[in-house]
Amino acid sequence: MATYIGIKGVQIPTVSSDPSNLTAGEVWYNTTSNTLKAYGAQGTGAWASGGALPTVLNQPGGAGTQTAALGFGGYSKPGVGFSVDTYSYNGSSWTELADMDEARYALGGLGTQTAALGFGGHFGGIPTNLDIGTEEWNGASWSDVDDMDEKKENCVGAGTTTAGLCMGGDTGPTGTMIANVDIFNGTSWVETTELNTARRSFGGTGTTTAALAFGGMPPLNTLVESFDGTTWTETTEMNTGRGQIGAAGTQTAALGFGGEPDSALTETWNGSTWTELADLAEGRNGLAGAGAGPTSALAIGGEDTAIVASTEEWAIPDATKTVTSS
Repeated sequence: MATYIGIKGVQIPTVSSDPSNLTAGEVWYNTTSNTLKAYGAQGTGAWASGGALPTVLNQPGGAGTQTAALGFGGYSKPGVGFSVDTYSYNGSSWTELADMDEARYALGGLGTQTAALGFGGHFGGIPTNLDIGTEEWNGASWSDVDDMDEKKENCVGAGTTTAGLCMGGDTGPTGTMIANVDIFNGTSWVETTELNTARRSFGGTGTTTAALAFGGMPPLNTLVESFDGTTWTETTEMNTGRGQIGAAGTQTAALGFGGEPDSALTETWNGSTWTELADLAEGRNGLAGAGAGPTSALAIGGEDTAIVASTEEWAIPDATKTVTSS
């Protein structure tokens, strides 16, 4: 059996009063109360206001974590105002960085704050102006890399710049939904197993060998599919169907938030079931998501009755807990 000293390399500290200035993961034994205690995330979590984007932005790409996020592309007015902007978030405020090569919205995004991909999307003008291009971010600038095989918008990204997924989407004004899934291997896109149900604007998390696709449209649906690198398998559905939803996390620990129609709902996934948690302060769709999932996430921009610049941060607060055993 594993022991604390075997895992941590030190014994559990013994103290007469609870220590101050705690950090998550600390464990101690209080001799006054004769209790074993630990400090870490407690409760189900809540949303709090973060730093606002420099401009209102709908349907941008997103990547990274709650304290090191990237937002790129999108639009500031329906049908016009397509953005090339790139913004970096440090956990409190956004900073504008180098522009994308091409202005677009409804694009897919994946990766980290310093290594991201933006692909597909809509670049304005007539409704058929869909993008086939992929741009890669290295932390300082964007560069064009391998084009996708098919022009599409509202596709969903997950993974990294060397092992990334582009899932689903649509081909524009005809409303043709796409089930195609492609893998980016760091150099080029390669087609892999299709989704069971063609759809767009759903939530996507995970990796090329352990991915999750949930929700989507049209119509607004609750469908959830899990990918093992070879096969997509339908699993437990969400409680409420939504499209243009924000997402964060992994295949077995995900968070889905917001979505069409201007929803504030938040649901968490534990690998087998969905549970509704605290709502966003502002219901919205077309938002980008970033973060680790149920313990830490970021909701970026989007639209309710108007396009917004607001950012919301999801967190489970740390607190002291008495450890009991049986």
